[in-house]
Amino acid sequence: MSAVSKIIFPNLNAYRFIAALLVVFHHVEQIRYNAHLFNFKQYSLFNNGAYAVQFFFVLSGFLITYLLLVELANTKTVSLSTFYLKRILRIWPLYYLLVFVGFVILPLLMFKQGTFSNKFPYLNYDGLMLYVFILPNVANAIWSKHFLISLWSIGVEEQFYLFWSPIVKWLENKVVYVCFTLVVVRLMFDAFFQSYFSFSPFIQSIINSLRFDCMAIGALAAFWFQKGISDAWKNIIYSIYFECIVLAFLAVLFIFRIYLRDNGIILESPIGLQLISLLFAFLILNGATNPTTIFKISFKWIDYLGSISFGIYMYHMIFVFFGVELLKKLQFMNGMSLLSTIFVYSISVGMTIFVSFVSYKFVEFPIIQLRSKKQ
Repeated sequence: MSAVSKIIFPNLNAYRFIAALLVVFHHVEQIRYNAHLFNFKQYSLFNNGAYAVQFFFVLSGFLITYLLLVELANTKTVSLSTFYLKRILRIWPLYYLLVFVGFVILPLLMFKQGTFSNKFPYLNYDGLMLYVFILPNVANAIWSKHFLISLWSIGVEEQFYLFWSPIVKWLENKVVYVCFTLVVVRLMFDAFFQSYFSFSPFIQSIINSLRFDCMAIGALAAFWFQKGISDAWKNIIYSIYFECIVLAFLAVLFIFRIYLRDNGIILESPIGLQLISLLFAFLILNGATNPTTIFKISFKWIDYLGSISFGIYMYHMIFVFFGVELLKKLQFMNGMSLLSTIFVYSISVGMTIFVSFVSYKFVEFPIIQLRSKKQ
């Protein structure tokens, strides 16, 4: 087993679980809202799914870039075939399992329901090809609300990985410039280009999904750490005062997001979104590399839940839809806000975690072991 494969950063699994849980919260309340049921959509804490996915992008950029840079430092090269094989073994089994469930299993189970076509608008040759070739973000631009909607971010990450490993391999010393270019191009597009060019909603949706800038910001943090953060900078970013500032900003963001948005606070602007990614990068950098961080979450149970968070993210939409559909049929609960909330979250979160546990134990972990043996 290579030295690269042994790298384990503390706290990141816990962060993964929290982010995945925020995505579940977001979709539970969005779907309850769409179903005209009691919901908490007006509260910011239940509307942070987009920021949670943004965090995942930053985290992916950090981890992938760091592993590539360490491999490059140790072996003087990057094995592209090994990199792609590892990504395939980790991502594709669950991805294509969900595609199979979304195209075959769930449509068969729900075929007799009157809302069948609305829930599965992608059941055609074009939809199948888009998912087979890992372009779910393009599918989302065509059919926005459906069971497989969450797969869009998986597609964006895979699209990023496709060109990122060759860039790190062949342009090691220029990775920083590439990262800054991705960030600046995205910032310029969001701030200026959209005002001067008229894009169709389809094109606009695809462009909006390509958050390579978030992954580039994570990559910058990885590059900085791998090349060596100076003591002077460590005294700043590892200080409790700096961490408290980051924590305060993130707490305000997640708890008061709707208020900030409705009052035009800069956090919803293009540069604001970049700053949020930067805050996430500092959170990840401290949690992963600062032994005295205040962001330490050392409970074994949350670390384990973080290890199955990929499954939580992938499976949750099935059980959120199931929980809401079941709640709609139990009409006596419609006027019971607390009971209906406990019921739908017990179904959505409980079943998602259980299935993710089973999936990790019998599908993902055996493949991870296989991947380790092949390194």
